[in-house]
Amino acid sequence: MNPGGLYGQARPENFPNVNDYRNSVVAEMMKNLNYVNMFNHGIGEVQDLLKENESPKAEFNVGYLTAFSVVLQEPNDAGMARNTNPDDELDKSESETTKLGDIKNMVQILSQSCPKLSQAYLIKAIMAIKAIKDQTVPLSCILKINNEKNKTRLRKNVLIPMLDVNLIAMTHPDTPRHPQQKYYLTDLGLAVLKQLEQENKQ
Repeated sequence: MNPGGLYGQARPENFPNVNDYRNSVVAEMMKNLNYVNMFNHGIGEVQDLLKENESPKAEFNVGYLTAFSVVLQEPNDAGMARNTNPDDELDKSESETTKLGDIKNMVQILSQSCPKLSQAYLIKAIMAIKAIKDQTVPLSCILKINNEKNKTRLRKNVLIPMLDVNLIAMTHPDTPRHPQQKYYLTDLGLAVLKQLEQENKQ
């Protein structure tokens, strides 16, 4: 549940295609400070990420006067509805083992550990942590697991927020763009990974 309903030009009949801001100066400042990546983009990106994860789309209830709610469904529910043959579950590839078990709880765990991560990039950050595990991995590995081609965007929106709160570290911290740069989980990052894996097993 999000306190504060739709504002200005944003109405139930045009949500989420039209956006508006209570304070346009603050909104522009947040964007210039890189706390906001792109206006009117987050909901569409979250829906795309949920689709990649084979999860149902998020449901938005914007009918309240002073709030709106977001409902996320468990990915297993959608998978069971699509699969007519239970034996198909036995044929999962290695990449499919990275699918998120309980996406809601995982997102909550990581958002508490790393408040600087925007909602649109929490799932990519979870996938990055799962890719790194107890190894040191290059940026190319994290890009691949996230099906992401834009290095700058991933570094800015996923890696830097996690570096800032010491979830991950670099093998060459004094040279961020080092050609042999790799990333690894800190003790804090390993503790978060353990929590995520426990959620995945439940």
